[in-house]
Amino acid sequence: TDLNSFKKVDKLPNRSLFGQKIIGTESILSGGGLKWAVKRKLMSPYFSKLNLNDLFGVCKPHMAGSELKRWKLQVGSGAKLDLHEQLSITFTSFLQVMGLHAFLSPEEIASNVYEMLDVIPKQLFQRWDFIFSKEREGPTRMIQRMRAAAQQVAQAQVRHAIENPDEEPASTDLLAQLVRANNVKRGESQITEVVVDDIMTICLVMDNMVKQICSL
Repeated sequence: TDLNSFKKVDKLPNRSLFGQKIIGTESILSGGGLKWAVKRKLMSPYFSKLNLNDLFGVCKPHMAGSELKRWKLQVGSGAKLDLHEQLSITFTSFLQVMGLHAFLSPEEIASNVYEMLDVIPKQLFQRWDFIFSKEREGPTRMIQRMRAAAQQVAQAQVRHAIENPDEEPASTDLLAQLVRANNVKRGESQITEVVVDDIMTICLVMDNMVKQICSL
């Protein structure tokens, strides 16, 4: 297979917001070529049917426990619910049982992603009006805070992996698997940066999954 055929379009709008990196150019979604192929190969077992059974084993108790309780409270309140918002919180809450429990809360992730996806198209269709407006300051700072939070959890896992090179990550630990997939001829800071890109990518992908469900 010609790995160059996997090269992605260089200027996708979700890679950055006026210079502020969102998912970058080396994530599991935005990367291309040999580095992407190696990462995708190392991550393939995580998405296998066999491993999905393991993931179901950790996600089902979470859904039947704290997440079901949250839904009952929301529905019982009698307030009008935004289906997209509530499903986004549910989907991102699964990250808590997939190795990212020290990351942001599901509510904050869902809110941040909604804001990002609302503002990203503006750099394409309202470029000059938006670039000089104060409106872009809030989203830019939010992305910085979100990446900083992701960096904290990623860096801790990267250091653990470097210090324990023979340790096999748990099949359900998404964070550990991402570190393993990126730990190829890179230093600690480089691995951490790309893992942060992957975490941001996963958050955006989860929102896209929610949109697909809501459109049914």
